[in-house]
Amino acid sequence: MAAYPPMADVLSNASLYDYGQTWIRSVTNFKEIIERNGIQVQRFKPITEEDAIASIPFNKRRSLGIMRVFNGIERPDFTPDNITELRNDEVFVFGSNLEGMHGGGAAYVAFKRFGAVMGCGVGQRGQSYAIPTMQGGVETIRPYVDEFLGYAQQHSDLFFYVTRIGCGIAGFKDKEIAPLFSAARDIENICLPKSFLEHID
Repeated sequence: MAAYPPMADVLSNASLYDYGQTWIRSVTNFKEIIERNGIQVQRFKPITEEDAIASIPFNKRRSLGIMRVFNGIERPDFTPDNITELRNDEVFVFGSNLEGMHGGGAAYVAFKRFGAVMGCGVGQRGQSYAIPTMQGGVETIRPYVDEFLGYAQQHSDLFFYVTRIGCGIAGFKDKEIAPLFSAARDIENICLPKSFLEHID
């Protein structure tokens, strides 16, 4: 078994995350490190497993074997391809048009199932959030995506499933839309399509 450096020495000069990057390879090892070094940790700050996990950036947790959990419920890593129902704290994010005519694709699903309102093409209604994608090029979509990212951060009690907005009727490719959501990787309550994450550096 690897010889761990004294936790006290590490925590005096580095964050717990730095320590984790060096030694932690799984949740099992993480727990072992905490248990083996409990006395030293107490000298600096009482720490629980929740504290330790919270100190690791959200987008790094999966590589350490830590499941995605939000509001005490395990959530998927990527937006499912076909969403037919939502929990009470979940929101369906879809591509719309400014006129709010939700006649096809994910917009129609949002209208039929999740509370989208005809005539409302921007923002949250019911358990849906509309992002306009039909008004021009990619740069015309960016302000609405940025507005959504801010909204999601302000509503940290909700979990948002972003669909492949703009990649259906609007005609854009994943590689064109995905970069608009690069900041969402670090926002815990936003779930992106796998095809978007594959195009985000």
